[in-house]
Amino acid sequence: EKKRQFLNFFSSGLTIPHTFVQSEFNKENQNKEIKFIDLNEKVLKKDVSKTSIENFYQENKNIFTEKVKNFVFTEIKPETLTGQNEYNELYFKALDKIENEILDGRNLNDIAQDYKLKLNKIENAKKLLDDDKKLGELDKELYQKIFQINEVNKPELISFKNRYYVIAVSSIKSNQLSMSDPKVYNTIKRQFEFKNKIEQLQKLSKKIESTKFVENDMIEYAKTNQLNLKSLKIMNDKKNLFFKDDVLKKIFSIKDGRIEVVSNRTLTKNYLVFSKKTSYNKISKSSPDYEKYKQKAKSNFAREIFRVYDSSLNSKYKVKFNKKTIDRLKNSF
Repeated sequence: EKKRQFLNFFSSGLTIPHTFVQSEFNKENQNKEIKFIDLNEKVLKKDVSKTSIENFYQENKNIFTEKVKNFVFTEIKPETLTGQNEYNELYFKALDKIENEILDGRNLNDIAQDYKLKLNKIENAKKLLDDDKKLGELDKELYQKIFQINEVNKPELISFKNRYYVIAVSSIKSNQLSMSDPKVYNTIKRQFEFKNKIEQLQKLSKKIESTKFVENDMIEYAKTNQLNLKSLKIMNDKKNLFFKDDVLKKIFSIKDGRIEVVSNRTLTKNYLVFSKKTSYNKISKSSPDYEKYKQKAKSNFAREIFRVYDSSLNSKYKVKFNKKTIDRLKNSF
């Protein structure tokens, strides 16, 4: 703990050299000449057979279900409880009384009868709404909040946008989704397509690493697979219209002369990129962005200090993980 406090104190007071700031600036700001292939054009396009989708559905029927719930709810308005239109002290006293009765286990029908509350029903409610008419006057956000209630016949008092509701789930059932449902069919199809992308990208990455893929190999690869090999100059002082930020940062990290597979998080954008030439702009201490990159450099340097410290602790102490505890933690979300 003393070491941790010392490192925290030390990293907080670091004076970062200008070269560190320049290095952080370079990560996001470059002039770069590249050649690239859009892998989505042909390489990652693979037709998924209907038979594969049907087989997957039959083997995993249990996961293709949806909960359908019936609700009873009422909004507790001031005029109903007090005969006035104001949310005054008298209203909140009556509201507290209703809440106590709910905690004591009273059902919603009895509470509604005592306080002359009008009950509304939502029947066959699904998590994803088919049409807005089912909502009536109910806010969409409130509907999603209501749908999270999983206990049957246990009223709950909900506050939403300074209005108050009592809601009870009257029944819950699970419906088996059919293969003919477009949502089911497309979900399975996307899973196969995603799996194929991962496999093809991994295969290509391993090929690049194992064979020392160079520019000529990339040209030959494009010819063999009938792919378009494009050249592009990315200028730091101009807005890039082709690559999004997450892909652009990865391209900036490629060293000149190297070829890498670059993808975004969702694998909707995938490229084979060759970094031909990179030049950097200088950031001056008078730049309006200087402080931003200085803080990034300081944060990364401090993170590296703690990483080394954590590594030393990990090598000194053998930590065992309780799988049951980890599973329970995961299932709590």
